[in-house]
Amino acid sequence: MNNKFLASIIAAVIPATGPLTAGQSLLNAGDIVFLAANSDDPDTFAFAPLVNIEAGTVIHFTDNSRTGTGTGFADWRKESSGALGESPNFTWVAPSAITAGTKVSVSSSAHGMGLANAGETLFAFQGDIYNPRFISAVGWTSTDSFITSGAVDANKSYLPSSLNLGTNAVEIAINTDNTAYNGGTSGTSSALRTAVNNASNWITNETTVQAGPASLTVSDAADAAAAAKQLGGYGFGPAAASYTESPVVAMANTTLSNFGFNGAGTKDVDGANTLVGQGFAVAGGWSTAAFNVASQYFGFTLAVAPGYDLDLIDFGFAYQSSGNITLGAFYSTDGFATYEQLGLNIGITDTNVGASSLTNLDISGLEGTVEFRIYGFNAATGSGTLEVDEVWLQGGASPVPEPAAALLGGMGVLTLLRRRRH
Repeated sequence: MNNKFLASIIAAVIPATGPLTAGQSLLNAGDIVFLAANSDDPDTFAFAPLVNIEAGTVIHFTDNSRTGTGTGFADWRKESSGALGESPNFTWVAPSAITAGTKVSVSSSAHGMGLANAGETLFAFQGDIYNPRFISAVGWTSTDSFITSGAVDANKSYLPSSLNLGTNAVEIAINTDNTAYNGGTSGTSSALRTAVNNASNWITNETTVQAGPASLTVSDAADAAAAAKQLGGYGFGPAAASYTESPVVAMANTTLSNFGFNGAGTKDVDGANTLVGQGFAVAGGWSTAAFNVASQYFGFTLAVAPGYDLDLIDFGFAYQSSGNITLGAFYSTDGFATYEQLGLNIGITDTNVGASSLTNLDISGLEGTVEFRIYGFNAATGSGTLEVDEVWLQGGASPVPEPAAALLGGMGVLTLLRRRRH
């Protein structure tokens, strides 16, 4: 047997990488239902999955109003007036495997969203705020919570095209502060989904917080599909009281560092070098030259566990600035002795509030410690404020194949071929 044929046989039996470790469940529209929503103190809400979900499953909730019917949030921190305002999200991570029908109650101290007495909309989604996978929604106000034309405000929103009233979203068109599901609690997942998303099955109260049912019994409960990628990242809002620089979610078999900055700057507080007290702000000393690794930057590291390598699929963050500036994101595996750019440079102005969503990156085989940096450069002046918020990564860490085991498998194939030749 020649060496070329031997090499081709070994290559065939040694996989380049293993499958992505799921680490959480992938939820479809309607896989969870809201059971209660209260805007009287304390602001609370409750939901239940209609499928069995894995420990570590991540679901985001937000009361942000959407300005269109597409699948994402457009200018997610800009209000209808054009002013910049808070748009907090709450990230829930399943602490253990959750059986279909189990009620999850979320307190005001946890979500920090400040649900409005004059009416509100609440969305559940997976993924990140730049490319959300919507699961469910609830709205309550005296008129239409979910509008189909006109301008949004703090109390009403467009419904994403992936959700439909009566199927995987519910609108309680009654002037109320507190509301909860009060219908049947047993049945198939389809029957319960229809019942819970029927507004006539909800009760309301102006002064008393509503709890909703203790649980649901799902007769045909199935396991949710495994997620193809994991989520990791930081959420810095909505206010100084709940501000943290620690990661909100970490991908399995990786460790995210705290989020920080290099150069002059201060951690954000309400009213200081920022608009609404979210994220980080860097004051002064902007780079007026082209990109330079020694200039100021926001950054963090992701350490991949020994024996694993990381495939990075998506990377995103929100930004705003007090002046014209160029923004760029980069990563390195050797402390920025060498580096690669994530996507393209973003030119922003003082009127921009936006988000960078870099999808389908297909960066594979990252091992050890990977450092990420977000830079501002080519500034119009040498002073100003740059804010970065809601930084998210998606991907997965897979076990690196054992060379010895793979080689042994290859030799087994060779032996089998040799036997067949006799």
